Amino acid sequence: MLIELNKGWKVLQDVHEIGEVSNIFRPTFHSDMIGGGSVLMPAWVDISRLEHLQLTFAENPYYGFGLRQFNAAPWWYRTEFTVEEDLTGYAVLTFEGVDYFADVYLNEQLLGSHEGYGTPFSFEVGDLIKKGEPNLLVIKVSAPWENDVLPQYYYDRVLGIQRNQMKGTYEHSDTFVPRDVNPIGIWNKVTLEIHEGVRNLVKPLVDAVPSDDFTTATISASYQLENIARYEKVQAVYTIREVDSGDVVTTCTDDLTLKPFDNLINKDLILNNPKLWTIYEWGHPHLYTITIDLFCDDKKCYTNTQRFGIRRIEVVRTEKETSFYLNGKKLYIRGATYFPDIYISAMNLGRYQRDLDAAQKAGMNALRVHVHAEKDEWYDLCDERGVLLIQDSDFNWVHPIDAEWGARATDMYRDMILRLKNHPSIFCWVCLNEPRCDSYLTETPGPQMMEVSKQLDPNRPYILSSWTENDLNSGDSHNYEGSLFGQDRHYTDIYGTTEKFNTEFGMDAIPRVESLEQQPKLYQLLENVTDRIDEIQYYQYRYIKYFIEHYRIQKFNPCSGHFVFLFGDAAPTSFFGVYDWYGIPKYSYRALEESNQPIGIFMETKKHEPVALWAVNDLQKGLSNVVASWRLFDENGSVVLKGEQKITLKANSVIRLRDFDFAPDEVHEYTVELRLINENGEQIIKNVYEKAFNPPEHPQGHPEYVHHRFGMRMFAPWTEKILGSVKLK
Repeated sequence: MLIELNKGWKVLQDVHEIGEVSNIFRPTFHSDMIGGGSVLMPAWVDISRLEHLQLTFAENPYYGFGLRQFNAAPWWYRTEFTVEEDLTGYAVLTFEGVDYFADVYLNEQLLGSHEGYGTPFSFEVGDLIKKGEPNLLVIKVSAPWENDVLPQYYYDRVLGIQRNQMKGTYEHSDTFVPRDVNPIGIWNKVTLEIHEGVRNLVKPLVDAVPSDDFTTATISASYQLENIARYEKVQAVYTIREVDSGDVVTTCTDDLTLKPFDNLINKDLILNNPKLWTIYEWGHPHLYTITIDLFCDDKKCYTNTQRFGIRRIEVVRTEKETSFYLNGKKLYIRGATYFPDIYISAMNLGRYQRDLDAAQKAGMNALRVHVHAEKDEWYDLCDERGVLLIQDSDFNWVHPIDAEWGARATDMYRDMILRLKNHPSIFCWVCLNEPRCDSYLTETPGPQMMEVSKQLDPNRPYILSSWTENDLNSGDSHNYEGSLFGQDRHYTDIYGTTEKFNTEFGMDAIPRVESLEQQPKLYQLLENVTDRIDEIQYYQYRYIKYFIEHYRIQKFNPCSGHFVFLFGDAAPTSFFGVYDWYGIPKYSYRALEESNQPIGIFMETKKHEPVALWAVNDLQKGLSNVVASWRLFDENGSVVLKGEQKITLKANSVIRLRDFDFAPDEVHEYTVELRLINENGEQIIKNVYEKAFNPPEHPQGHPEYVHHRFGMRMFAPWTEKILGSVKLK
């Protein structure tokens, strides 16, 4: 029996931090008992739902005065619940998400503490539950700001703040995460499960490993159970079903002897002719469930069902390549970084579905969940849709270097893997993102995290340090040429360079006016420059288009994939997305329509001159009798050059069609139109290059200025009438 404890909560902020000494966790506590002197305790306030506290109480949870006060002192939560007198058995209290430090009291007893924000944690409370009368549940929650800055970074706090929490949803204040946002609170479900005396100590784990020829698969299930009722002889029944049909594909029964309290049950089952999980553009993402039922004297004392997929993910990492294979086939990854909202509790199934719809329409076969973890619903959807995921830890930039913190970080990384391991959509873990100290890779916590990856999940690749291209435990690159790398650089400067596997490139662009108008304070700040939005969005479009085609032309020679930073803006003040925070596409979405689809035709160019024409096919099905056509127009619409050729596009291939022999002059502007037509005369893909040999210059002043109070990226020519802007170092 599962009892949800999501309603009836009250909160107060303990501004003087006297909650413990005031016995706030006792039923006799009342806030009006303290006062009359120099200390006052605020009254309890009712809340209607569990979400981050800024979403409940802040006038605007993303920017504005007062947001930092949410983290200046701890908060206390209080609720009461009643369990029926005739209920027998045991009970486990579970928190699905508390951000960030939590102390939990039940009926005046301290159950324990927890650190983290997205990993569920539980307590066995059967011996503390009162039946037929109110039970008092009180939780202290805190998420403090960090103030330790590396000495050499006093004037560049963005890069130098030491994060003493494994929490990527704050202190990334380069206008990606708003400056004053540090999410806090109980933000996910709280449940009380009445059980029969056997419960999970950790989430059950499933490894599904296909044979070399994919004719069989070994399903290895692992259960760490607490046998509180001290059962001895039990019968275990295992059942595997197909999710789509519900059909049982295999079942077996074992007789087991349980020990009191901690038990580890491992079971291997062989599945013949397994249906493989794969990405949506290669086939169907088949899923299975495995259920274990434990019976003692014909009474069911435990049951659990886990969903999984059968697929093989491999990585080849050398000095020359970082390549991934899915079910034995080399994979080109077309992805984007995913961080849809600073407040994970603001996300729901509808927003996740909206985002995945948009991602698949944009040709994405992969997304990178960047320096945080999302709700379970997100991973379930990606499993069902056949979309690959890279999953980061929360380690980002700078953290303490001591062994004690490293142990804490490693434990939280372990918890994340245990929580998410069963999802077949996750194809790679990231231990560290852009670490700023070599010791993170060589001493702590990188080596320990890497070892956790190997031990808990030996069949899934990991990246030790994202952004460390030449490290053979990593092998990916980040590239912001023509964007964050300064206004004196242009995106076409990447011509002639190579990357093995790119996991970040991007350019920020302000949303359209209709989105800005929904944030009056931002609109007031930017209304004098709204006539420049088209310019910025157009540069973002051309930037992203050039990068994507640069990588795809290098398919497997050596590049194995790319990730646009960012898929959608993470906040109203965060502009790196191809979509804005409201889910409205920016002009740069056009780059994904033209250049990020599974089949593409591209024009390779230097900055001002054409080089060659290319065609790419990322599908596992070849195409014959395809016609590649090209037409070049001048500014009057007159055709200057045209041609076509019949080609065969092999499965999962890239071909150089021809040199593009044309010498543009400085008098005219040209448009190039490319098409691929199938044997039935139907258009497969169209690609257009406006001002093809005259790309836009880097917008003057970008990215030199940030509006300090809003943490919002500005541009130098726009700041003349705007107060509160500071120049980036």
